[in-house]
Amino acid sequence: MLRERIKQMDLKVTELSDYLQISRPTMYKFIEYYDEQNFDLINRKVLKLFNYISENEFIGKKTVISYILNNLVELKPMGEKNDVSVINKLRKNIVLA
Repeated sequence: MLRERIKQMDLKVTELSDYLQISRPTMYKFIEYYDEQNFDLINRKVLKLFNYISENEFIGKKTVISYILNNLVELKPMGEKNDVSVINKLRKNIVLA
């Protein structure tokens, strides 16, 4: 199950939802849909991440965060407080992971 896999990698659903800028309840819904194989109900970027996690047995938190940064995050001008907060969280986890 995807939720267990995420937990094994020392990732929190709250972190993933912050990184992808979706709500925590929505992330839990998407995880449930993924486990039920209701892929059409999942945001395509989130589905790409879930597939990446499921298909790569030996990845960890740092690798997942790197994948998000390189493949799923849209670059836009900084300036909004929320944007800066998300980027700082990502940087912290890359350095400490």
